[in-house]
Amino acid sequence: MSESNWKEKSILIAGCGSIGKRHAGVMHSLGLDDIRVCDPSKEQIRSLTAQNHVSKTYTCYEEALKANPDAVLIATPPKLHVPMAIQALSAGSHVLSEKPVSDSLKGLDKLRNTIQKSGKFYMVALCFRYHEGLTKAKKYIGMGRIGEVVSICCRMSESLPEARPDYKSLFTLKELGAYDLSHEIDLACWYANEPVTEIQAMDGVYGRIGFTAPDLAQLNLRFGKKCIASVYLNFFGTPRTRMTELIGTQGTITVEFSSWDQCTVSVYEAKTGKWEREVMTTERNHMFRNEDMEFLQAITNNTKPPCSLNEGMKSLEIICTAITNRN
Repeated sequence: MSESNWKEKSILIAGCGSIGKRHAGVMHSLGLDDIRVCDPSKEQIRSLTAQNHVSKTYTCYEEALKANPDAVLIATPPKLHVPMAIQALSAGSHVLSEKPVSDSLKGLDKLRNTIQKSGKFYMVALCFRYHEGLTKAKKYIGMGRIGEVVSICCRMSESLPEARPDYKSLFTLKELGAYDLSHEIDLACWYANEPVTEIQAMDGVYGRIGFTAPDLAQLNLRFGKKCIASVYLNFFGTPRTRMTELIGTQGTITVEFSSWDQCTVSVYEAKTGKWEREVMTTERNHMFRNEDMEFLQAITNNTKPPCSLNEGMKSLEIICTAITNRN
């Protein structure tokens, strides 16, 4: 698809926080000229427009929808994702919604019905499915390099105060806590490629940095009858670590990246008895460009995007079960 096709589309970015800013820059780099933004905070709007090309700003979401954008990118707190998606779809816009789909399972049946009735596309922004190292691991699994995946370990540890000096203003501290790190939960679902059949979870507040929601969570998941996963998440650990280990019947793959600019993919095949390691230079925006491009291709070419509501609900259902069992 050429950039000229994308330039004909208008997109409304609802939510001018850090992720809204990132998508605004990426969308413009992909050739969109008509990028509109909406946020009830004029300060947030000013911050975004100072860094990015924007054609129109709004403080009222309903007013922004009346201007009939082709698509809406929802980058607000999770509790707002479902009602805002329903409004956008009902107004005739396609929707790209940030992860997680929501902070609960409420309203999902209505969202599903609205998607079907509207005839518009709805996609969940599961950007880690577009990360170079993680997609390479998925490719290697498809090639049969490690046989059948039977064990998955996904680990994420990060000091939120270091990553976001403004962290005390974030919804994460009070609402989802460590479960907002849903990428690792989604990766476990993506690599297992089987329905989850058992969920065990332990969590709590241990980091002493101001969380009231859990800042640490450990989940054990069973997928089908042949795969078990462990997901470990915390928002206070140093140094920052991100690791995915995939153990198969004939080998192991690990993907590690403590920073956004480098990734190490390691493969051990039983048939060779050797490790093969590749250190990759990466860029954080690469996965967002691929993700946003796939969404733009879908709404322009009328092709169904892969990260559907069903895909996004896999991790959400695990999160909600974990939270319910805790309470």
